[in-house]
Order: sequence, then C-alpha cells, then structure tokens
Amino acid sequence: MPLNRWKQGNGPNCSKTGGLTCAPAQFLCGSISEFHTEQLEAATRQINAILEEAAKDDTDRPPGADLSILETPDGLFLAWTRSSGEGAAIDNEDEIRKFLGTYDCPSQQN
Repeated sequence: MPLNRWKQGNGPNCSKTGGLTCAPAQFLCGSISEFHTEQLEAATRQINAILEEAAKDDTDRPPGADLSILETPDGLFLAWTRSSGEGAAIDNEDEIRKFLGTYDCPSQQN
C-alpha cells in the first residue's frame, strides 16, 4: 500500500495511516478529452517540470525529504515530507493550519 496519509511528527510525515491525503508532487498526464484538454495537458507538463526543478534545486530541502502535496481543510499544500509511521493525525482544522503555517495565497491576477 502506498504512503498516502500525513500526520504531525517532526514536520509532516507520510504513512499508511493518519489523517488527510499525502501525494507525490507530480500530476498525472492523460489523454486529450473534453475534460482534459490540450491546454490542461500542457499545463500539467509545465507544472511537473516546475515541481521537479524546485525539488532538485531547493538548498533548504531537509535531507531525505520528498516533495509532497498535502490535503488540508483549505486546499492543497506543497511540503517536504518524510516517509514515517511516527507522529499523530491532526483532526482539528485550526491545529492543521497552525502546524503547517498555511494561509490563502494572494491572487496573481489583477
């Protein structure tokens, strides 16, 4: 079973058990269709390239950490994670926000 849940440890830990979803920081490519257009496929490939570059070039990356996409009560969040069964799931939404330090990003479109 893949490591697909995250919980609070010394930073976010991805494991088989825990709270919300923890996914590798890479989007799936797909066949072009009415719901996955050429533009979405191109965006997917661009996003994956950006994420791969960020993971490779981040000098502050903790040793042995993996770039992951974490589910939160307010949306998806990029974070360095470790594969570990240690830690505890967080059920309280405010505690999740506090632990991760999440907030709404300002819009880049004006």
